[in-house]
Amino acid sequence: MLITPQLKDAFLQHIVSEYNVGQIIEWPREQNILGLDKYAIAEMINHFVRIKLFRYSIDRNGKPQPGTKDSIIFFINMEAHDFIQEGGFYGKYQLLQKNIEKLLYEVEKLEHAGIKTENDLQTIRKNIVEYSGLIANVVAIGDSFKDAF
Repeated sequence: MLITPQLKDAFLQHIVSEYNVGQIIEWPREQNILGLDKYAIAEMINHFVRIKLFRYSIDRNGKPQPGTKDSIIFFINMEAHDFIQEGGFYGKYQLLQKNIEKLLYEVEKLEHAGIKTENDLQTIRKNIVEYSGLIANVVAIGDSFKDAF
C-alpha cells in the first residue's frame, strides 16, 4: 500500500482531533484505521516521531520507550497542530508542485530570451516535467482517499 500525503494527513488529523497535546496515547498494535494495517501505522508513528510531531516517553536512562508488545505509546507535540494548520503533508507536496511550475516558467523565459548555458535548457525542462509528473501521480493516487475521511 502506498502511503500518500493525504493518508498521512488523515491519520495525523485523526490523532490530533481525538487526543490532547501531552496526553499519553496507547495505540493498540492490532488496531487498524483508514485501511492501514498495524505495520503501516507503526511506521507512520515512527515517522511522526522522527519529524518531531510525536514523541515517545523516555526511560530513566534517557532512552525512548516506544511501547510494549501490545501497544505503541506516544505523545502528541504542539508541532503536530501547527503542521496541520500549515497544510500538512499534502500542502508540502502542493508547494513543491508550485515550485516546480515556477522553475519551468523560469526555464521557458530563458529559452525565449535565447540564453543557453553548458547544460541544455531543453534537457533541464524535460527533467523537471518528468519529475513533476511523478509527483502529480503520487498526489492523484492519494486523492482517492480524501472522501474516505
